Amino acid sequence: PVYFYYTLTKFFQNHRRYVASQDPVQYRDKWTVDAAGVPSTGSFSGCWPLESYTESIAGKEEKIYYYPCGLGALSFFNDTFLLQDSNSNVVPWTKEGISSRAGLKGRYASQSEAWLKQNSGRYNCWHNVSDEDFMVWMRPAASPDFWKLHRIIPNGLKAGTYRLSINVNFPVASFRGTKGFVLTNANTFGTDRTVRIVFVPWPAAILKISVV
Repeated sequence: PVYFYYTLTKFFQNHRRYVASQDPVQYRDKWTVDAAGVPSTGSFSGCWPLESYTESIAGKEEKIYYYPCGLGALSFFNDTFLLQDSNSNVVPWTKEGISSRAGLKGRYASQSEAWLKQNSGRYNCWHNVSDEDFMVWMRPAASPDFWKLHRIIPNGLKAGTYRLSINVNFPVASFRGTKGFVLTNANTFGTDRTVRIVFVPWPAAILKISVV
């Protein structure tokens, strides 16, 4: 298989405040609510300063809770990618297994879909915490320049030219960082990464890349 990573520079996931601003109890679906849907005492408190916000509903100020909450969750990397070969065929890849490779399997569980619909007025349920992309993002990187596993290409890549289309959503200008990607056929725990495509930063939405 070939592994597709996105890369970031100058993004300090290891900053003390950033690491502390989360609620593992929430991410594991271990919290409870009262009859009005308000979280139990202490729940979400670890997510400061991004725990909740106030919204005017029917002329009344209501507290709306982020689900998931916290600096880590709400800075989730949300660029998306589409890889095509020279004939414009989409290259099949999967995110299944990317969290287990990062040692995160079983650490996240979402509230049920029925609960999310029922409590949509009290919670801003903006992302599924059991999504593997989210799990990988929520593991803090040890340094400000890092790779995160994004997709696995089970059948590998043949030599040739490919086109990578990028839906650019994640801003980096505010912290003067850069984004890039890496394709490698070495596994996550391999000691020797055989890089197929070296680090490529993207200012553009479409890139042509060559695999040799």
